[in-house]
Amino acid sequence: MTHPFSAQLPRPVAGQLHIYLLGPGVGESQVVVFPDNRCIVVDGCSQGGINLPAALLENLGITRIEALVLTHPDLDHLRGVAELVRRFSPRKIFRYPALGYVRDFVAMWHDAHPARPRYRELAEAIAVLDEHADLDGADDDAPCASTRPWTPRGAPYTVHFLAPTPFDRDRVRL
Repeated sequence: MTHPFSAQLPRPVAGQLHIYLLGPGVGESQVVVFPDNRCIVVDGCSQGGINLPAALLENLGITRIEALVLTHPDLDHLRGVAELVRRFSPRKIFRYPALGYVRDFVAMWHDAHPARPRYRELAEAIAVLDEHADLDGADDDAPCASTRPWTPRGAPYTVHFLAPTPFDRDRVRL
C-alpha cells in the first residue's frame, strides 16, 4: 500500500491520547489512539484512491480497531469502511440510526444504476456492515451511538457517545 504519511508522522506514545484528523476536508475521518494503545476510528474516507484511515493504521502498526463509529451514510464518510472492517476486525461497530432506510435506498439506486461506482461502494459498505452485525449478533439497526457511556473491557477510560441528537432521531422517526 502506498503511504501518504511521512516518516515524521507523530507516533502514539503509551500513556498519551492521540487524535488524527483525516480527509480532504480535514476531518471526514478521525483515528483516536487511547493511552492504552486501543484505537477507535470514526468514519472512513479516501483521497486519490487511498483509504486514509487504513493507511494510517498500517503506518502506525495498529492491527485491530476497538470500535468503528459511523456518523452518517454519506459516501465520503463510508468510503473505505468495508476495507476497515475486513482488515482491522472492529470489536464493536456503532452505526448510523436508521441504516435500514439507507440500505433500502442504496439497493434501489444500485439496481437502477448498477454501473455507477458510487452506488456500488455504498452497497458494499452496507453489505459488510450487515455481515459484521450477523457475526457479532448485533441488533441490525441499532443506533450508531447512545447517550450512555461505553467503556472497553478493562480500559481506564470511558467514551461518551452523545449522538444521535433528538433532531436526528426525529428526522428519521426513531
